[in-house]
Amino acid sequence: DRKYLITRLSAMQNLPEKEQQAALNEFLAHDALQPDEFAFSVAVDGLERFGGKPVDAYLNFRGDSLQRNNGQIPMSLIGLYDHFFFHAEIGGFLPGQDYELRIITSDMLKKELPPTDFVVKANGHEIFRGDYKTLVRDEEYERAWLGESYCAVKLELPAEVFENGCLFLELEEKRIGIEFAEIRITRK
Repeated sequence: DRKYLITRLSAMQNLPEKEQQAALNEFLAHDALQPDEFAFSVAVDGLERFGGKPVDAYLNFRGDSLQRNNGQIPMSLIGLYDHFFFHAEIGGFLPGQDYELRIITSDMLKKELPPTDFVVKANGHEIFRGDYKTLVRDEEYERAWLGESYCAVKLELPAEVFENGCLFLELEEKRIGIEFAEIRITRK
């Protein structure tokens, strides 16, 4: 992450002095999670955490592209999971707490795509179903944390979808598949 850290710290030095400390605090807090929150990076964590890589899934390494690996993103985002589905069993969530699911996708959401049917389920509850074009991108998060090669979408995970602090998360798109680098589940 050396190039990424230098890029971020250099940008902070160019801020007015009064804004530098707040920017540094935000930067340091970005990856800090509460004990009941969850983050999964394809590049850092690998798929063994969820039973290994499905036989026909593709892991796309973006670290060898200077266009994408140019210091704008951390190394945790250089791996992309590319397949028609992703399933994960996750635990440790607080009862009665609403959460947000943030999915860091490739830049495919910025491109012209054929019709899609993207489905996100949480313990069998449908959180989202629709075309990729109908997802609301979190452009503020993208500007703050992602390079041009990635998009962020945010979906609500209401407390009712969790069972005993556990979540069976399902992402699926059967026509062109899904591509993501990271998933975060944080308190709302």
